[in-house]
Amino acid sequence: MNLANLPISCLGATSFTMIVYFMSGQPIETDRIFLFLVISILYVLASQGFGFVIGAIFNPVKGACIGSAIGIVLVLLASYNMGAGEISNPLMKILTHLSYAYHAYMGFGITAFKNRDPLECPDIFCLFTDPDLLLQQVGMAETAVHTSVTYLVAFTTFHRILAYGFLKSRLKPESLLYQILK
Repeated sequence: MNLANLPISCLGATSFTMIVYFMSGQPIETDRIFLFLVISILYVLASQGFGFVIGAIFNPVKGACIGSAIGIVLVLLASYNMGAGEISNPLMKILTHLSYAYHAYMGFGITAFKNRDPLECPDIFCLFTDPDLLLQQVGMAETAVHTSVTYLVAFTTFHRILAYGFLKSRLKPESLLYQILK
């Protein structure tokens, strides 16, 4: 982990969490706020590790283009089938679980809506006043928050190990990666 960037990463994630959490009218419960903050920090660290991998493989110009393209795919995979319940296609289920953004979104959703009172509704009829129904509709009913946290920790670790491996191979002119990317 890059310890020099850790304070600013945590500060950014904390400011994001405080703004988004309170502006969205979530319950003021210490455990929810803490879990939301933990998921935010892990999402930042996993994204940073992904950036390290892209930076270790490509030069800055290619990395900016390829990293953005891969990032778009990760976000699209994270929101695939959102609102249609559980993912039924086995290939898409595997691809979706390979997106760290998916696990962050799942963690945010579960933290915000699992085990809470019904939502307020100013209209006569609101379909999603029941948080459990909302979680079921977006395919999050059967997921636990610790699963999302575990995946995010694993992605953070994996990205950093991968970045180290790519950096190490880039330093050896005889390595296959060096020859391909030269």
